Amino acid sequence: MMAFRNGDDPTRGEALLEQAGADPSLTLRERAEVVFYRAIAARTRGDEAGAKKGFIEASACDPSFMPALLAQRR
Repeated sequence: MMAFRNGDDPTRGEALLEQAGADPSLTLRERAEVVFYRAIAARTRGDEAGAKKGFIEASACDPSFMPALLAQRR
């Protein structure tokens, strides 16, 4: 996991997440994590609508994935 904070550029991390997300053997939990971190990257870029969409998608992958549920409350 790469940290996206204080305006850090999420480009490299997003490329790695795209590679990870393409793995067909991911569990639903792992897929939720990939989607969640892509949503965090969207938020870092200032794309709040894209971030919220990602948090919802992550929750749909794994409804027990608490970080995505909590992020939707923001």
